Amino acid sequence: RQGFNYKDQLIVYYSGHGIVDLEEGKQDGYWAFSDATANDGQTWLSNNEMKNLLSGFSDGGVYLLVDSCFSGRLVNGNTISATSFDTLKQRMSFGNSEKSRLALTSAGEFPAPDTANNSSHSEFALAVIKGLDKSLGEAAQQGESNIPGSLVYLYASLELEGKFQAEPQFGSFTREFVGSGSKVPDILLDLK
Repeated sequence: RQGFNYKDQLIVYYSGHGIVDLEEGKQDGYWAFSDATANDGQTWLSNNEMKNLLSGFSDGGVYLLVDSCFSGRLVNGNTISATSFDTLKQRMSFGNSEKSRLALTSAGEFPAPDTANNSSHSEFALAVIKGLDKSLGEAAQQGESNIPGSLVYLYASLELEGKFQAEPQFGSFTREFVGSGSKVPDILLDLK
């Protein structure tokens, strides 16, 4: 984390199993890596642990792309929904100088769909790829090399609209923006 400044970005992509621990009212989401054991919570990584780790960066942008069951618990109570970029602009602030902590997840409170027909990718991954392509196309038309993370969410969400019970979730994974009424800083993805 040392040396990470306002110009830097960290993009984390996780595709794997997600678990919800309903024991003792916890209801926290967990990442279950390939070596995890289904009945052993000591082998899982909680959303809270991941959020704490990534929130420790003092500056710059962190963007999580999480394709797992129940992954929307990363942004519980802090989601941003939109059906157009104009709507997003009302909730987001844009600029490279702001600390940004955003997550785009494949599912809220439901299991995420698995791989798409005739593809080695999940439906979510395919939608994100299409969202990136559309976003990059728009940026190129405007002579830009950076794309807002919120625009990738918008295009991926529209791609998946109505197809599954699990819908993509997007929002800040830190508590500093919950109920603040202020705009959530977007991340400008530099995909050069």
